[in-house]
This record gives sequence, structure tokens and C-alpha cells, in this order.
Amino acid sequence: MDEKVNSSSLIREAVDAGVNKPKAIVEWVREKHGVEVKLSLVNNVKFHYRKKTAPAKRGRPKGSTSTSAPAAPAAPAALAAALAAPAPLAPSGNGASLAIEDIVAVKELVDRFGKEGLAKLVEVL
Repeated sequence: MDEKVNSSSLIREAVDAGVNKPKAIVEWVREKHGVEVKLSLVNNVKFHYRKKTAPAKRGRPKGSTSTSAPAAPAAPAALAAALAAPAPLAPSGNGASLAIEDIVAVKELVDRFGKEGLAKLVEVL
């Protein structure tokens, strides 16, 4: 009674024995076990076997959404420098100048009193 031989396991055995070239694997299996294997089978088994035994790839796994970056991105250096430097004055039509800090102050007043409340405050002044 003939035992059925697993050709794939013979090919993996040859690769483990240090035989790397497909034609050499075909010869090794024929000499060692007396079994004929096709070159295409050797290539296929060798590819998948190496893929399984290869070291794990570095980096984040596929589908992973976690990152090590902070939740809020840091302000670029140019923006931080622009905010830290004194604001240039913008000339207006009546000869007065308006600085960025003035605009920020008005925005804070709008947030604090609302548009109507700020308008009433300006009327009083």
C-alpha cells in the first residue's frame, strides 16, 4: 500500500536544510525522498513558507487607528513667533492705527457682552 507523501512538507524540509534555489530543491527532494515535485509547486510553497516565517514587520498594524501623536497639533513655530512679536500697526482712513491686540480685545468684548451689549457700551462712550 502506497503512502501518500506531502510534497509541501518535503519542500519546507529542503528549505529548512538550507537548500534555497528551486531547481536545487527539486533535485534534493528527488534524491532524498524519491519524489518528483514540480518547479511551480516549489516556488509557491517556498514563497508562502518564507512569508509565514519572516520576522514581523515594524510599524502600526493594518486597521489600527491609534497613534502616538498628541490629540491637538502643536502650533507651528512661525505662528508662535508671529503671536509673540509685537503686532504691526495697520493704518486706517482717519490716520489712527489698529493693532492685532486691539482686534483681539474687541473680540473678547463681543464674546463677553454680545453684539448688542457691546454696541450699547460704545454708545455710552
